[in-house]
Amino acid sequence: MAAYANADAVRHYTRAREILARGVTGQKPQEYRIARSLAQIHGLQGRVTEQSADTTQMLQLAQELGDKNKIADSFIYQSRFFIQSGDYASAKQAGSEALTISKQIGDEAGAAGAQLEIGEACAFLAEHNRSLEHLQAAVDIWQRLGNRQKLAEAIRLTALVYLNRNDYAEALVHAQEALALFRESGDRIGEDETLRYIGDIHCGRGDYHQGLDYYERVLRLRREIGNRAREGGALGDLGDVHMLLGNYNDSLELHRQSLAIDEEVGYKFGQAWCHHDIGVIHLNLGNQADARRELEQALALASQIQAPNLIVLSKNDLSRALRISSSGEANLAAALRLAREATETAERASLAFGQIVGRSYQAMAHLMLGNKTQALLDSRAAIALLEGHGETEALPEEIYYNHYSILRAMAEAEEAKKWLKRAHDAIVAKGTKIRNPAFRDSFLANVPLNREIITTWQAG
Repeated sequence: MAAYANADAVRHYTRAREILARGVTGQKPQEYRIARSLAQIHGLQGRVTEQSADTTQMLQLAQELGDKNKIADSFIYQSRFFIQSGDYASAKQAGSEALTISKQIGDEAGAAGAQLEIGEACAFLAEHNRSLEHLQAAVDIWQRLGNRQKLAEAIRLTALVYLNRNDYAEALVHAQEALALFRESGDRIGEDETLRYIGDIHCGRGDYHQGLDYYERVLRLRREIGNRAREGGALGDLGDVHMLLGNYNDSLELHRQSLAIDEEVGYKFGQAWCHHDIGVIHLNLGNQADARRELEQALALASQIQAPNLIVLSKNDLSRALRISSSGEANLAAALRLAREATETAERASLAFGQIVGRSYQAMAHLMLGNKTQALLDSRAAIALLEGHGETEALPEEIYYNHYSILRAMAEAEEAKKWLKRAHDAIVAKGTKIRNPAFRDSFLANVPLNREIITTWQAG
């Protein structure tokens, strides 16, 4: 598709559409094919308004023709449009319409295509088990039909589900299998999405330098193939790594570029991520008002598109922002409520990182409200979740340091010191993986949490 994603192709198909619109009869099948081609091109270019019109015209023409294959195909394209726009509930509904029709007419390939769309939508809605069911059904069909490119897509999305569940080992196995299949078939869009997942896995494991390398590859690839719709996501991923490394000015600039593209192409999920990350950057820079404004905007967008992981992240970080500002009991009570809501949402959506962070943030809010006993209970629960789950997006150094702070407040000096050491060791372990000396120094000195833990440890 990259070869067709250019202005000449758009002009060609638009001109053909205009000619057919002059009243020539019996041309609806050709009009359908033109709308379908333009939907693909506009989707890759990130031209969301045009893509929406294309998919609407596809469905209208298919219904006028009474062609159930084309109707199902149109719903698949609508589902794809909704996924690119971040409207996952609508994507799931459109995919379900396509699946029902495809099964009625005995179209196995159509059913498998619909299962892919539903599986991806469910992955973003944190309906992990349902997502895996649909994706496994698609895998079975594509294997039977011998379509290795589509098989790669189903395996890639399976990797996404495991990635969202923080099961990095299983995610990596599926991502590597999908990557090999995409390269075999020459599918560069599938390749760039899969490389992005591998970058996510490395970052989730604390290997930020390796994650940065993969994200840079993804950005180059998306620009080469003209994948404007996802260029913003690549910039945001790079910004995430620089944020974790403490390079806040670089991260802020990358996220602003990412947000501009995501707004241009109408990608609400990406917009929510950008506002969240910009809020976290401001929080780390000490800009409390800016941080809260951005995080509140992220939460509003995340709630609008029903994205549980982003709702959890935004509520937890809003809780932290309120706690850091420490401007009265009302703020602390709100911080406690937000952390509790984040934990409850994370439990319903099986998001381990959200449960761990949420319980730890509840503990810190209780501590600042003077409820030391409850603070210790919540903190112990967060530690148990962290150590019972294994790898997760939650930062172990933060959870350990919060536990240290509560134990110290309860005059449990010896026990507290053990957790301070664990927090310190976790930071040092991550630092050793960062090969670039300037990045390593920034990670250790510029990230407020890291700096505080190191300073506290060195003070004895």
